[in-house]
Amino acid sequence: VGAFCVFFTIKEQYDTVPAIFLSIFHSVSAFCNAGITLFPHGMQGYSGHPIFLMITAILILFGSLGFVPWYEIVKYLGIVKYKESQKSLSLHSKIVLTISAIFILFGTGLFWLLESHNTLADQGIVLSFINAFFNATSIRSTGFLSVPFADLQMATVFIIMIFSFIGSSSGSTGSGIKTTTFALLLFTAKSLLMSRREVEIKGRRIPHETVYRASATVFLAVALIIFTIFLLLISEHNWSFLDITFESVASFANLGITTGITGFLSTFGKIMIMITMIAGRIGTLTLALAVVNIHDKKKDYTYPEGKVLLS
Repeated sequence: VGAFCVFFTIKEQYDTVPAIFLSIFHSVSAFCNAGITLFPHGMQGYSGHPIFLMITAILILFGSLGFVPWYEIVKYLGIVKYKESQKSLSLHSKIVLTISAIFILFGTGLFWLLESHNTLADQGIVLSFINAFFNATSIRSTGFLSVPFADLQMATVFIIMIFSFIGSSSGSTGSGIKTTTFALLLFTAKSLLMSRREVEIKGRRIPHETVYRASATVFLAVALIIFTIFLLLISEHNWSFLDITFESVASFANLGITTGITGFLSTFGKIMIMITMIAGRIGTLTLALAVVNIHDKKKDYTYPEGKVLLS
């Protein structure tokens, strides 16, 4: 459906066969959050085409939500008949839909406020908001940009790093630590501040093991990024701290946006970026568990409880 819609927005610019191929490729790239485009000027060449931007943003959104929420939405709305009807969405789907909506709405407003007098200055109100919506949807894990990256404000670049680090949802085509992990951290902090022994979300208690996994995922992700930045600062002397930091975060998030240094990295630097990309896509916790489980033997005992001051 996405390819069909894209075709009718670009068919005037290309011959029929190339237009069909580009439509299919672009739709797959958008849905899979790959961020690769074959258009000569990239997505910047379509910054003035609101329909094309909206179609692409919707494809990105569909892919970044994950297959479980869409499966449940289809059952819940009765679009496809199943033996058992879906009377309500699961907690996972509710978290994914809520956090994704908040991030897109907040990201759209923030991107527009930061760039309305900068990269979006030459566009009208409606078109600038559509571009802001497109970029806010894309910077979470895809990496399409309808405006020149080099012209963005530093605050916008910082927002891109935060959004891409959090990324898409679990079981989706995107990367990052995942929206559900981020939500668990927020509600864990809330439970601690309210002196609650359990982490509760929407009337449900979250198992301690899930909370531990979320905390470990974020810790390992941050540790990997810091380690990558440290090694790149040693091996790549020609680039600034911001360039190295953004490159490391973007590689972990599989974002596909670069400050322009990727092609000039040393062989060691490129290997580090590749390792970070693979670890980020598979998941740092998944890799850690795979390594630990090979050597770790299950213990049938527990230690006495000990108390540690945290503040």
